[in-house]
Amino acid sequence: MYTPAQIASITGAFYQAGSSPEPAIRHYVIDSRKLIFPGSSIFFAIRSSVRDGHQFVEDLYQAGVRAFVVSSDFATSPFPEAHFIIHDSSLEVLQKLSRHHVDQFELPRIVITGSNGKTIVKEWSFQMLKSDHHIVRSPASFNSQIGVPLSVLQIEDVHDLGIFEAGISTKGEMDKIAEILQGNIGIFLNLGTAHDKGFADKDEKLQEKLKLFKDADTLIYCSDQKKVHKAISKLNIPELLNWGKDPEANPYFQILSTEKHRDDLVVIRGKSEDIGYRIELPYSSDMDIENLMPIIVYMIHVGYSEADINGRLKTLQKIPLRLELRKGLNNTILINDAYSNDLESLQSGLAFLKQQAGSKEKILVLTSFQQVNQDKESLVRAIVTLLKKYKIGFLAGLGEGISNLQTYLPAEIKAEFYPDTQSLLENLLLTENVKDKAILFKGSRHFELEKTIDKLSQLRHRTRLEIDLQALSHNIAVITGHLKPQVKIMAMLKAFGYGTGEIELARFFETIRVDYLGLAYIDEGVKVRQSGVQIPIMIMNPDMDQWEQLIEFQLEPVIYTLSQLERLQKLGVRNQLWPIHIKLDTGMHRLGFMESEVEGLISELQKTPITRCNQFLHILHPAKMLTLMNLHYYK
Repeated sequence: MYTPAQIASITGAFYQAGSSPEPAIRHYVIDSRKLIFPGSSIFFAIRSSVRDGHQFVEDLYQAGVRAFVVSSDFATSPFPEAHFIIHDSSLEVLQKLSRHHVDQFELPRIVITGSNGKTIVKEWSFQMLKSDHHIVRSPASFNSQIGVPLSVLQIEDVHDLGIFEAGISTKGEMDKIAEILQGNIGIFLNLGTAHDKGFADKDEKLQEKLKLFKDADTLIYCSDQKKVHKAISKLNIPELLNWGKDPEANPYFQILSTEKHRDDLVVIRGKSEDIGYRIELPYSSDMDIENLMPIIVYMIHVGYSEADINGRLKTLQKIPLRLELRKGLNNTILINDAYSNDLESLQSGLAFLKQQAGSKEKILVLTSFQQVNQDKESLVRAIVTLLKKYKIGFLAGLGEGISNLQTYLPAEIKAEFYPDTQSLLENLLLTENVKDKAILFKGSRHFELEKTIDKLSQLRHRTRLEIDLQALSHNIAVITGHLKPQVKIMAMLKAFGYGTGEIELARFFETIRVDYLGLAYIDEGVKVRQSGVQIPIMIMNPDMDQWEQLIEFQLEPVIYTLSQLERLQKLGVRNQLWPIHIKLDTGMHRLGFMESEVEGLISELQKTPITRCNQFLHILHPAKMLTLMNLHYYK
């Protein structure tokens, strides 16, 4: 916590006191829309090529903010109560303050960089280590020259581990970030094609990224990346913990075999310092393996056992992609990934399309690739390989240069090419040809694909509901962080998700490994099951006349009357485990067994063949009430 006067002194800026009491600063704001605590916030008016933060000072002043960092040419007289820190660069003040703040703590810090996967590795590291540490980490994808300072300013005395990510897009950016982060444990993920245009070549980009580790004690990386391995081997870092398959690189953790058992289980067999390991990864894509291995190497290095690592991996939640999902006209699914057009993000987008499409045919709308430092033929072949891998049925190319894909496409992938978005709309997207399809829009922002998606959206009213999947996943992760590992999470989607897209949300919850879905009626459960969702589904209000479908679609009923339990006993369950859930009336008097019925319930359950009863928890008052959880009925 700092005062404006202290911030000015720390950063060498000029301090102009206001007439109001000097505030104690706890919150640092660069976006006026994200103001929550005006009385304890300081606003940094940062100028960029996009906007000038000074134009929001008046609004924030009216909202109650009384501390500002502004440029020397800003007129402060209209704001007599405000305390101003005046400097030629508000960004420089933010960076200097964050450097000072970091120096106040002896905090072990894991710092992560690479072309792709930084946020995922940061969040997965947090999930794997949170039970042992009070962790401070970068919010969302805060990894830039602005995001990194805001991240480290969160550090407090209670924290005993920091996990931060750093990203750069041009030469020279990493110097200032490295001064702030000063991480003693580094993770270098990969050298991909993202932001190639900001550097002369890949060698320059690699050297710029490696500046993050100039003061590191330990660096974890994949030695199968030959260029990366060669460059890192020349660095003066005391401890290199490389991992990979190539024994000639003398890896700290050598992968001996990779066995894919199913989509949610890959077994990695390897050894580290002559100790064998069998690691069970809950995700199977190459990208997921690449993102999980540095975390596993770190945990082995600091002393976690194989059993402990595998136990924590089972609770790992999927980190959502930065994608927008909508329902479109003609029963289409629309996925907006119009943020970038490098190969790595194309693969991520296609994987999300596969997840959401279910049985629908998949269409890819792809703009021109403006990737540099890679010859056109190898780029085109790589794109075609991805299209075949994810079984894309139709490619719609947009813009100059994309049509050269035609020569390399196999016969099973149909394709059409359009000069502009208007032609694409009129000749394809607004026709019956896309009915019942799932469409991924992939490309650079300057093609303005967002406007095209808006025209195709099913609902275009003035009032609309948007569901931020990334925020939803974040909220679940925060809640999970406060729960014991054995506590399960159920996502309620009853009443067909209240119109929010129950199928899409069910698939999403399955992806991030929510334990249960809660639905109201059997027909809802049938619909979700038919879409391919496999996680357990609890039915809150089962219709006795549809109970055969409970068995067919593996749905778990909530039992709240003895007649339902008797019906179960008479029903011909086909020799299989069948979970049921007991509902008790604890005061609402809507549904559930009353206290007077509990003895009869217990008697009836004792007659019922049960293979396993997870637990009986006694409620202290009234004494006879029981919560009967997850009774598995077997006939």
